[in-house]
Amino acid sequence: MAKKIVKDLNTRQLNKLKHRLNRAGKSGRLKRHQVKAVQKIQDKRRAKQQGKMYE
Repeated sequence: MAKKIVKDLNTRQLNKLKHRLNRAGKSGRLKRHQVKAVQKIQDKRRAKQQGKMYE
């Protein structure tokens, strides 16, 4: 149960981050761990795009 809550929290934080990124326009207002999270998000997006290209 606790793990699920933490996972939900993390998805919520990631969604907040995406929103903040869109608003800030990547102007360098993010902290280090946030930048890493954003890179993970972008990697996932790229992987999705690659998957769509092969279908």
